[in-house]
Amino acid sequence: MYLETLNLWNFRKFGRLEDSTLLDLTKPHFSITLKPGLNIFVGENDSGKSSAIDAIKLLLKTHSGEWISLKEEDFFQGAKTLRIECIFKDLRDEEASCFLEWLSWDEQTKTPFLKIFLQASLKERIISPDIRAGNDKEGTILPAEVRELLRTTYLKPLRDATNELVPRRNSRLSQILKGRKEFTEISEDRHPLIKSSICLNCLIKQYFDSAYQEEKCPVDDGDACLCKGLRNSDGYEIFKTLNTFLNDFFGTPRQATFEVNTPSIKSILETLRLAFEDEKAGLGTHNILFIATELLNLIRKDFVGLKIGLIEEIEAHIHPQAQMRIISHLQNLCSKETDLQLIISTHSPNIASKVLLENIFLFDGERAFSLAPEFTNLQQEDYRFLECFLDVTKANLFFAHGLILVEGWAEQILLPVLAKKIDIDLTQKGISIINVGGVAFLRYVKIFQRKDNEQPSINIPISVVTDLDVKPDEYEFKTDAKDKKTSKDCDITQKIKEKEDAFNAKRIKTFVSPAWTLEYCLAKNESIFPFILGISQNLLSNQAYNELTEKIGQNPDDKACILIQTLFKNKISKTQLAYDLTNRIESADTIDTGNQYTQYLFKAIRYAADF
Repeated sequence: MYLETLNLWNFRKFGRLEDSTLLDLTKPHFSITLKPGLNIFVGENDSGKSSAIDAIKLLLKTHSGEWISLKEEDFFQGAKTLRIECIFKDLRDEEASCFLEWLSWDEQTKTPFLKIFLQASLKERIISPDIRAGNDKEGTILPAEVRELLRTTYLKPLRDATNELVPRRNSRLSQILKGRKEFTEISEDRHPLIKSSICLNCLIKQYFDSAYQEEKCPVDDGDACLCKGLRNSDGYEIFKTLNTFLNDFFGTPRQATFEVNTPSIKSILETLRLAFEDEKAGLGTHNILFIATELLNLIRKDFVGLKIGLIEEIEAHIHPQAQMRIISHLQNLCSKETDLQLIISTHSPNIASKVLLENIFLFDGERAFSLAPEFTNLQQEDYRFLECFLDVTKANLFFAHGLILVEGWAEQILLPVLAKKIDIDLTQKGISIINVGGVAFLRYVKIFQRKDNEQPSINIPISVVTDLDVKPDEYEFKTDAKDKKTSKDCDITQKIKEKEDAFNAKRIKTFVSPAWTLEYCLAKNESIFPFILGISQNLLSNQAYNELTEKIGQNPDDKACILIQTLFKNKISKTQLAYDLTNRIESADTIDTGNQYTQYLFKAIRYAADF
């Protein structure tokens, strides 16, 4: 059994004012179809990840028993009615038997499902009816004992893991352990911890009163009882003096005894503290310990009900390498424990880079988009490729307000400083530049393309910046060169259109260099050419630089091609060139941002920034 669908109406940021009182139950304002096993929620801040998790928590409640209730701010601005609805699928027979009266039937799959919901109104106060179940509009009230089977395990963001594991009344550790079969299948009077507690109580009493005899000694052989070793202990003087005072105060014989609390499994477990032998362990280490402890509650074989874990910001206080180890283990655990479902939100590219793409849900502020094969244009081979090459630096694309996909390091280095020349700070705007390391744009673009074009697209503007890769007419070929085609041999307009058609989608726009390469187009900009020429003096040998300047002097109209071709033929690093050029452009008072050869770069920046 797992949570298959979450539907929301007028809950927090997911709502519509026209539906403020009457809700169309066929058109939720937010809907997400989850997977059995691992579900990872990613997206920029305020994209709705926490709201989705909180909605599940509000409806199902948690094992920790924390007080959870609707607040006025949970209603979409101006709305007077909200609804939270969860649909559960794949119920096993023993699970279905627990919800028999409230099950619905799916005619298409010929299987039962469970739909539960709450609908609340906001008048002078919040009017929240009982939680109900059923496929009709009204449903039937779900009793408290049945709702217990649907509770979730919840780990809040920035959790105080150290405090969660210390001994106290109703501690989380005691709650987790109390639910295990080791403490439920054995009656309290026969449990070994209870027997040990009786012995401890006896030891304490005998320490103060050597004449004390435990009537319910759990040891079968009384002569072998360890308590007998405390006869005539040093505590008797304390006991005698205390009771002398009491007799004087009351005026009649009264006797108090020292003892521990009445032994019970609950009281024993509440005294337990879970810690490492190394007491110097920090927040991150304790957070890992807390996550492992919560898993004890989720992988119980004897539990009939929902095994669902909600974890917000799992990376809290955890080192990046540890983050990747933990998420890899959880992914493997979900594949083995088929009835375990984890819903995890994260802002960590480390985690996003380590999980399977099909387990990721991208939130954009209005919707959540699954990256599973049935929803994207990615093919099986694309998934394999991306899971190999979607490293931490590229996984940043899941958390951006806008994206610029580029071919290599040169563009990634240069674009931020070019953006500042048109008063756009990419960092401030939340724009990520993703270096795909070649021309494999299509695989990355498909992540954001929806299989069903009628469905809304992911609301993130994406610019694809790519080279034309057609040499200028003045390019000098070697005699053994294989491809001697230049601009005059190609239909440039058609070539650009082919590249645009390959990548363009609803929110994806391609920006192709109007000529050859990025470096050539930069050199064709008269305000930037002197910078590249000056840099070449440091990168080339004296002889090569002198030959370059001489050739440019003889053919000034072809100076851009001569300069870039010389640098390429001398195997000058494009990355080094870009780095040096960035420093020159950054310190320049102005550059020509309207030049026809470099304008495509500024258009790409503006599009990604939603300008």
